[in-house]
Amino acid sequence: MSAVDKYYQEGISPLIGLTWLSIAANAAGRCKEDGFSIDAHIAQIMAAVAAEAFISEFAFVLASHRLTGKGSELARVGAILEQLEASRIQVTEKFNIASQLLPGKPYNAGSQPFQSFVQLIRLRNYLAHPKVLSQPPGWFSFFVNNGLVTQGPDTEHPIPFWTFQLQNKRSASWACRAAARIILDIIDRLEYYGSHEIMGIKEIFLSSWEWARTDTRIWTGGPLDRI
Repeated sequence: MSAVDKYYQEGISPLIGLTWLSIAANAAGRCKEDGFSIDAHIAQIMAAVAAEAFISEFAFVLASHRLTGKGSELARVGAILEQLEASRIQVTEKFNIASQLLPGKPYNAGSQPFQSFVQLIRLRNYLAHPKVLSQPPGWFSFFVNNGLVTQGPDTEHPIPFWTFQLQNKRSASWACRAAARIILDIIDRLEYYGSHEIMGIKEIFLSSWEWARTDTRIWTGGPLDRI
């Protein structure tokens, strides 16, 4: 029996984040290539929620190793991440610390996948807690510079509300991609552990999230896939 079997038996799933990213991808799929759709904001918000749910579930599953007495290193990582959850640390910092605790290269603020993820969380926070601004926040330039807005900065009659600029399919797919990329990066770090250490956990996450690597609602097959 794996460390998480007892939770499945009790009806607790450690993969709720999958549901939220699926909802985000469905919303992105409903957006038009050109034009405006509130579904883009649904995708942006739910993609961020998916990442938040994932890192909490990831911590829970890793920490559950302590029930078996095996995989002590992963149990330690899980326990630290659970402490961050209890301390209400920002989700971006949770992923950043996870990248430092797990094998692989720690995240860099100016590199992918962390760069886009930080922007996603900033956008979600604004959409969930809007403020009256006379002009877009400084970080909005990320979206302009990467072609994620509906109108360019030199448009003769720009849309007055800057959030409307992000109500398009490109930014919706980008949001799903930002969440999927950082989630998959964390999962892939489990490859460094032997099967005797992770007791099926790698398989649970890899098989469950594999669809997010190729889903056409998330990946455009074009230059935007780099962000």
